[in-house]
This record gives sequence, structure tokens and C-alpha cells, in this order.
Amino acid sequence: MHQDKWKENYPVLAQSEGAFLLDLGDGIAALGFAGQDDRICSETAGWAAGILKEVEAECSGVVVFGAGENLCCGNTAESAENLADISGAFQSLTTTIRHYGKPVVTLLTGQSVGFGYEIALNSHAVIASPAVTRFGYDFSQGLPPMGGGLTAQILDVYSIGDNVPGHDIIPFLKALLNTVYVPKKYENLFEAKAKGLLPQNAAILAEGEDILEKGKQKALHLYQEGFCKTEEKLVAVSGTTGRAAMEITIVNGYEGLFVSQQMYPIALKIAGIIGGGNVPKKTFVAEKQFLELETRAFVEMAQQKRNGGSI
Repeated sequence: MHQDKWKENYPVLAQSEGAFLLDLGDGIAALGFAGQDDRICSETAGWAAGILKEVEAECSGVVVFGAGENLCCGNTAESAENLADISGAFQSLTTTIRHYGKPVVTLLTGQSVGFGYEIALNSHAVIASPAVTRFGYDFSQGLPPMGGGLTAQILDVYSIGDNVPGHDIIPFLKALLNTVYVPKKYENLFEAKAKGLLPQNAAILAEGEDILEKGKQKALHLYQEGFCKTEEKLVAVSGTTGRAAMEITIVNGYEGLFVSQQMYPIALKIAGIIGGGNVPKKTFVAEKQFLELETRAFVEMAQQKRNGGSI
């Protein structure tokens, strides 16, 4: 098992079938994922959210990593009567991380695709190994993101216009939409970060550096600096006005053959989420509503694709 080598070096605080929690010392815990095929399932995500809440008061920070060569190789195809429960379990972990009372640092290694990428987007710091080969959302099942990563990106973009009267946020929302669903080429991780593909708080390691130790030191540094918990807030959204502007961009891309037939309906769903739902421009929307929009879009598209109970 991937996790055995880690358990030999650090005390185990808790474990489940697909994840475990280690004590790295100095008050820093490490949440390791060790699921089948280096994938994270909704049951594991729910367990991880619970265990992080249990240790929140005692720890000084958390490092999140993949026990194998990858953080996450994509989303798991799951069977469930209530598809919303799958999304809810993933969102419970990303929301816990985003609003955690202590700093959470995520380590990107190998493939960091799907929910692993969404965890990184909600973390307070990210450290990327130079050996990262692939990262981003997982669209292989023909479904939109539903784990809270998109919500994190949306909140960050809307914050650009905070306290700036007359600021036009729509061009920035279009840029986010483009980043999410249009494939991008990059020569190296530094270029990927510059293009907005990697989180802007990501640090890229040099060859040979111990990524787990770097993650621990980063978490300690953030804690000692006086880490402030991220509070939920309302944002004034672009609403149906912004959604319409983004939909025009998507339609033009589809008609110009820049958007595939598979990605077209996904992109339209993403535009609706970014706009904040079926509300007028400048409506104030809570973070929870974006998460609900993610879940709704996922459930609607998954129900269309279900075959024999699987998605």
C-alpha cells in the first residue's frame, strides 16, 4: 500500500480505507490520500472533512498530499441514489479547508486532476513538485465541476471588484470561464501559473527538494505569522446579464469549432454558476448558493448520463 511508507515514519492519528492522518510534529498534521488508482471518492472526502474538524483546535496547520505518485488522477465514477450526496461530500471537505481555523497547504505531485485540483483551489497555500505532469478539472465523464473548486475561483474573481465603484467584472468572469473549460498549452509550471492554470498562491519547488517538509514549514510559517481564518461573505454577482455575455462567447466558440460538442453543454452550465444563478445583476449572493449551483448542474447532467446506476 502507498500509505505504509508514510506510516513507518510518522505517528498515525486516524485512518480510513482511502485516507489517513499523520502527525508531522510541531503541531502540523498531514492528510494523505491513498485511494484505489490514486483517486479520491466521496466517502473518503466526507471522512476527511470530519477528521479535520476533530483536530482543528489542537493542530497548528495541515498538509494535504497524495500517498502515491499522484495527488489525484481524476474523479471516481460512483453509484448513488442521491447524486447530490456525492457533490455534498466533496464540498464538505473543500468548504472545511477553505474556512479552516488553521492554515492548510496542499502538495501537487504527479497528476493533480479533478477533486485533488479542487482541494488545491480551496487551500491557503499550494506547493507544486517540478514532477507535476497534469492538473486541472476532470471533464472525462462529461460532467461539470461539483466539489467547490469552481466556487473558490468565482469568489476570488468577484473580490477583484470589491470597493471599486463602477468596476466592470464581466471581462474577468469571461477570463475565468475561458481558463476553466478551454484547454491550455504551457511549456512549464511557471508559465501555467502565469496563465492562471495553477493557483496564484502556488510555489514551485526545485528538483530534489523534500515536498512534505516544505509543506510542513509553509504551514508553520503561516501559523506563526498570525493566520486569519477566511470568513464567508456575500458577493454582488453579474447575474443573468453576465451569464448572457458568457453564453455568447461560448456559442461563438462552438460555432467556430473552438468548443467541442462534449464541452458545449458543460461550458453553459459553468457560465450559469459563475453568474450566480437566475438573479438580476448586482444581487448579493452567499458562497453557499454557488455551491448549490455546482451541485444542481452536476446532478442535472449526471442524471442525463446515468446508465445502469453509474455516472
